[in-house]
Amino acid sequence: MNRRGSTYFNFIKKTEGNSLVENVIVLPLIFLCIYFIIIGAFFVHDKITLDAAVERGAVYAAKCVSDPNYAEIAATIYNDEDGYTMEIKGASGASFTGVGKDIHPYRYVMFTYKGQIEQLVRDHTYEAVKNTKIPWRELTPESVTCKIDNYVVYQEVTVTAKASYPIPKLFALIGLPTEIEYTASATESVTDPDELIRNADLIVDTIVKVDNMTGNHLKKITDALERFTAQIKNSTFARFINLK
Repeated sequence: MNRRGSTYFNFIKKTEGNSLVENVIVLPLIFLCIYFIIIGAFFVHDKITLDAAVERGAVYAAKCVSDPNYAEIAATIYNDEDGYTMEIKGASGASFTGVGKDIHPYRYVMFTYKGQIEQLVRDHTYEAVKNTKIPWRELTPESVTCKIDNYVVYQEVTVTAKASYPIPKLFALIGLPTEIEYTASATESVTDPDELIRNADLIVDTIVKVDNMTGNHLKKITDALERFTAQIKNSTFARFINLK
């Protein structure tokens, strides 16, 4: 083979070799990267959807705790023209007819409607996921829990949702899991100014009433503690410590 033929052969070998490497190694890696990006995008969207749903659920729970009639009013005049929202629109005098019966003073002392609110919040959170997810995505939370802690002077609501993100079975061949579990949680605090003052006064009045019924023993104990503390402060040991 002459020199010109050898050079041409080497050129063909080099070119074809590069094409072979691209077809066998590089192109599959490119497709895999694109595939991972698509799967990751769906995962991020589903996670954000769940986060947004529990945030809506927590706000909805706070509204229901603050106003026991909120759920009834919202269900009556709910308007979804602008997308999924919790705002009450089109309210009129007739919308509030018959409501208000559950707003009683000291209602947080007994808090009898706690279980009802928790169920409403669970339903609301499921509905929020349904209205905000990608239409063809099968995203349904495995569980939604609503916890309401009643501290009388204020309330704290926590909404938690759990879901699984399925991964193609192909990943199991290389030892990767076939689904990813994730949890979303949101917390809101509720402070009703009127009830805060009323319940705080109730606690103070109750303590004073109990003290009066027991012959002011509580006041006598606190006075004795104050005298004992004053004696310690005026003692020789206390003065010695202060000098040091």
